Formats: sequence, C-alpha cells, structure tokens
Amino acid sequence: MKKRRLILALLLATSARLLGSDVTKYVRYTHEGRESYGILEGDTVRELDGDIFSESTPSGKTVKLSQVRLLAPCKPSKVIAVGWNYRSHIGDRPVPKYPGLFAKYPTSIIGPEENIIMPSDASDLHYEGEMVIVIGKEAKNVSVSDAPDYIFGVTAGNDISERKWQQADLQWLRAKASDTFGPVGPAIVTGLNYNDLLLQTRPVTSAVTSHFFPVISSSPARPERRKRWKLTTLWRLNWRVWVS
Repeated sequence: MKKRRLILALLLATSARLLGSDVTKYVRYTHEGRESYGILEGDTVRELDGDIFSESTPSGKTVKLSQVRLLAPCKPSKVIAVGWNYRSHIGDRPVPKYPGLFAKYPTSIIGPEENIIMPSDASDLHYEGEMVIVIGKEAKNVSVSDAPDYIFGVTAGNDISERKWQQADLQWLRAKASDTFGPVGPAIVTGLNYNDLLLQTRPVTSAVTSHFFPVISSSPARPERRKRWKLTTLWRLNWRVWVS
C-alpha cells in the first residue's frame, strides 16, 4: 500500500492575559480499555465521572497524559460548518452577505492521534485549520445575543476537503464529510474569550496561515484585526494523512 505522510501542526493561541484560573481543558480519552472524560492540567489528566455536558464530578483518579489515548473531545450528533467566514480566505472576492453553511457527518470526526484516510480515488486533498465551537445544550432558533449562553467551549479542528469532489458534486458531503475528514481536539477549552483568539495552521514546511476571529458577530466576515496580542500556545496537534 502506497503511503504519503503529511504532518500538520495546528496551534490555537490567545492573549496571555486571558489564561487564568478560570480556563479549563476537557479531554476524552481511553486508558486501560476504559473511556472517560477528564480535565487536563499540564501533563496530568484528572478523571471525571459522568458526562461533561450534564453532570460530572472528579473521581479522584489521575493518570499521566503520556499513558492515555486521546479521542475526539466529544461525540457530536450534528456537525455544522461555516464557509467564507474570515477575510484571508475570501481574498479579493466580495464579502458575502451571509456565509454559507454545510454539514459534516459525525462519522467524519476523529481524534488528534488518529490517521486521516485519503480515499484511493481522491487526488486533491486539502487541510484547513478551524476554530470549533462546541454547543453544550439543546438549541434552536437562538438569537445572536443569546448564542453565548449555549456555547460550552472551543476546540481546534481540521476541515479536510477533496477539492475536485467539491467542484464536481451537487453537495459537499463526499468532499467534506468522508470518514476521518474531521479531526478535532485534543481539548475543549472553557473560560476563554473566543471572540479574541488567533488560529494558526502550520504545515511543517510552509509559512504560517493566521486567522483572527470573532465567531459570534453581526458581520461574520469582518476584516482581521490589526492589533496583535502577546500569544501563549494552548496546544499543538499533529495529524497524519495516509493514501490507501
């Protein structure tokens, strides 16, 4: 089997002034054949009993990060993505009045230590670093002003796309939602100002691509801010792409 390897490091960084005691990093992992949620503190995972989206309490058990296998930090029932939502992606094209939505299957979601599988008939696979908003409770017809009440936290994601399929198909399900085309994690982070984050996508041999947010805004495609904060790295991910 022919294999081609692509290493991608994704950095989600924010102002050092935002990193305080209120910031919590939730992870989902397996250890000794058992799946659990936990809180990541340095290189230690503190196990939680229960689901982080309902009621969870510390079990009192801890394990070293190096001893666990990190999974996608949650198991979503829906994955909704937004297109044309930052200036550097739009380029010289007109800013759309409404950024389009598309879906990725939950089966496309994988964790930070899993392989991205490139289908044998794919020929133009692209990566795209994204900030992922994790909704923490059931929501429908929510106003912009009420939206923050439904956000549990943020994580990092990699929106894998097969560009030729994307151009050829009526919808983007094959191009965007194939198995393993949605790596996320490693942690869901709470306590951050998600309207003031810098996302950096770093292929090993290429220059950094940076995107400023906010996400919750009446003008989703606003230009990037010129003010730059001192940045502190929250996490770094490596993903591998294999060609079957």
